[in-house]
Amino acid sequence: MRRGYDAKRLEQHTLEIVYQDADYLVVNKPYDCGIQDEPAFDEPSVDSMIKSQFPDLPPMKNLHQLDYATSGIYMLAANRRAAGAVQRLFEQRLIEKTYLAIVQGHVARDASTANTEEDEHDGSEDGATNCNANNQKCAQNQNCQRFTRIIDQPIAEDPAHRFRMLIDPAGRPAFTTVQVMQHGFYYDPDQNGAKMPVSKVLLFPKSGRRHQLRVHLKSIGHPIIGDYNYEEPFTKSSTRMMLHAYKIDVPLRSGLWHMETRDPFRDLEHFSWV
Repeated sequence: MRRGYDAKRLEQHTLEIVYQDADYLVVNKPYDCGIQDEPAFDEPSVDSMIKSQFPDLPPMKNLHQLDYATSGIYMLAANRRAAGAVQRLFEQRLIEKTYLAIVQGHVARDASTANTEEDEHDGSEDGATNCNANNQKCAQNQNCQRFTRIIDQPIAEDPAHRFRMLIDPAGRPAFTTVQVMQHGFYYDPDQNGAKMPVSKVLLFPKSGRRHQLRVHLKSIGHPIIGDYNYEEPFTKSSTRMMLHAYKIDVPLRSGLWHMETRDPFRDLEHFSWV
């Protein structure tokens, strides 16, 4: 069994369908769940759950990657033609993905890299209080100056650890926009309720490097809560890695597909938001 695996949770889990037609299936992948079956691990995967719930479906083609510990939107295709159409869009970086994360610390805007175009907030002194997933204007506007931070750091494999990546000037280019939604606190039950500053952020990757969001957030001193490979010090009491594939926009020839899930971090225990 892998770290974080909860047999009962996944074996009783019904895979949530975000979208389905004759060509595509889009699901909300659970956290701590692989995409494909692995002989070394006797645990459910996205593939096995699809086969169980939809026994009449043909074998589905995976269109992209999503880390084992990450939850959220995952796309599959029913045939080569449909798969090729979306995979070309991924290769051309025309598909826009939005992630949600909860990270250590209160993330501040980096004035040197923020866009100069002002965003219209609701007039509060601290826009982070009201810049949330329900505020569509703010959540979709990547030019939000007050609370936007841009990370432009190349990423390479970590030669000392086969499961990790790192920032390396000789690595492949990687670009992420971070938009602060809320500041808050986590009251760690393993530390007698000790208060730890946290932020909920929206993440807009413009490249698709392995572990890109996780490495980029660590590089600015705000690792994702519950990230076993990159969070230091590690929050042992976290029930999961707090990273979720929240939205996706796919510009197919038939029109723009916008798909999104609910915010899985909205009602978590031991968190408060200010």
